[in-house]
Amino acid sequence: RAYFMGVVCTIGIFTTYYTNPTQLGIYLIGLSFFHISEYLLTALYKPDKLSNDSFLLNHSTAYHAALALSLSEYLVEYVNIGEDKFRWNFLGILGGALMVSGDLFRKVAMATAADNFDHIVQTEKMAGHQLVTH
Repeated sequence: RAYFMGVVCTIGIFTTYYTNPTQLGIYLIGLSFFHISEYLLTALYKPDKLSNDSFLLNHSTAYHAALALSLSEYLVEYVNIGEDKFRWNFLGILGGALMVSGDLFRKVAMATAADNFDHIVQTEKMAGHQLVTH
């Protein structure tokens, strides 16, 4: 899975530097960074829970549908509207900033919760679990 995410990131880098528009490449880089960093933070804070599932590549059908729809939307707009749609403007920059800040917020929350964080919603209090309130 790490290899697959590396391939996605590499495609994103090449797409960003060698094609126009660059948004698809940036999207692929962000997507691969998200999944790899989820795995690395799990390894750092919850090594006993580390598995291939820590990449979060298979967590729900809804997530896979959202990925497929987002890429489909991009392709439909690119084919029907063309490159003019993808020029860098305020909304594109705002979207990129929201993507980076949202992921940063999640990573800080994971680091703050440390070993109390879990990717799977817990329905019962586990021994040694502590509520993190700051």
